Amino acid sequence: YSDDRSLDKLEALVKGAVAKRVDGVILSPIYGKHHEERNQSLYHLLTSSGIKVVFLDRHLYNSDIPFVTSDNTASAYKLTKMLIDKGHRRILFIRNSDVSTFNERLLGVRQAFLDSGIEFDPDLDVLLQTEFENFQEEFESYSSRIAEKIKEIPCTAIFTANDQIAEAAIDALDRLSIRFPEDMSLVTYDALNLNRKLKLDVTGVNQPFYDMGRTAANQLMNLLNGKDHLSVLGQICSAEINYGTSVGHPAASATNAS
Repeated sequence: YSDDRSLDKLEALVKGAVAKRVDGVILSPIYGKHHEERNQSLYHLLTSSGIKVVFLDRHLYNSDIPFVTSDNTASAYKLTKMLIDKGHRRILFIRNSDVSTFNERLLGVRQAFLDSGIEFDPDLDVLLQTEFENFQEEFESYSSRIAEKIKEIPCTAIFTANDQIAEAAIDALDRLSIRFPEDMSLVTYDALNLNRKLKLDVTGVNQPFYDMGRTAANQLMNLLNGKDHLSVLGQICSAEINYGTSVGHPAASATNAS
């Protein structure tokens, strides 16, 4: 089932799973208002009902529930290193929450700067929170907030934490009459989703969703078959990078719209 990135819908699905007395569940924690407390409550409901749980894509902090995710840190490192090798030193990393995957991607960005002998300005970590993970109803205002940050913080490249944030960033660049890659480079996570929707060729990470799903299913089957010793706390699947047309060298002129 799809929860459409909605905590309310996820809660209904979890309660339905408990009512149906299913053996196991694979799910992804959802970001939203009071998300940590509500997520913890939902997973307690599942586990207290004897249902085995495996997290997919992300995990909760201070949790011992097994999870499967992609190589967030390593792939973010590769994207950032590519930008640095192109001459970029001011790379905005834009996220809308502090979920585990975003923090892992930020870690990869920071590590690429460190290994390149370049100081990472804390201002480049731009956390623009939204009320819900799927911020479609906030999209216009979110694009405006990104545009303000682009004007406020000198930068030559933007790294967005997922495809929806990338879409908002593209809208913000359009409002500022900033072209990519001519004036600003752009990379993102979930590039495949973005490129399919907008008919673009943005450089970014394509997560191995099939491999992640299969690995999570194997984890869950091990738990259901009493083979807990074969299940590890976290498994990481290798992602691939789409080298598109959204990255260039820093523009020689001003780095921001006036």
